[in-house]
Amino acid sequence: EYVLAMIFSLYKKMHLYRDQQRAEIWEDCGKEESLVGKTVLILGAGDIGSCVAVLTKKFDCYNIGVRRVAREVPDYLDEVHTLEELDQLLPRADIVVSSLPETPATRNVLSKERIAEMKPTAILINVGRGSAVDLDALDTALEEGKLAGAAIDVTVPEPLPKGHPLWQC
Repeated sequence: EYVLAMIFSLYKKMHLYRDQQRAEIWEDCGKEESLVGKTVLILGAGDIGSCVAVLTKKFDCYNIGVRRVAREVPDYLDEVHTLEELDQLLPRADIVVSSLPETPATRNVLSKERIAEMKPTAILINVGRGSAVDLDALDTALEEGKLAGAAIDVTVPEPLPKGHPLWQC
């Protein structure tokens, strides 16, 4: 549910309207997106990732799951791949959800290079381990408009230190 809340918040620009409310101003923040029909890449299609896929499937999303071992495709996923195929999958995704555990293979898996493979209209949501995402690269991509948004529930270090640029991003 947190993942859905963050998708809706980013797609409906709720953070911008909240800031405007606090400043007592009203301006149109531009076109909003819909979750319906989006391609969702779920890194870590275990318990958490599978729950996300079940929910996004209700919005007619095309769900691509990434697991350690590619096996049968459950009804809430449209494709199942392994992490070795990530470079081919990232450019296809409108939404990337990471619920990866921390392992040597997942540490910094969303590196500067991999974040650059994502669409500029894509959003990234990390609910797995903070070590999966290069936070400096994420900050740069967001500041330069190379990603539409991000929601990070986990960081390294955790909590995110005071003064880190992501607090303002």
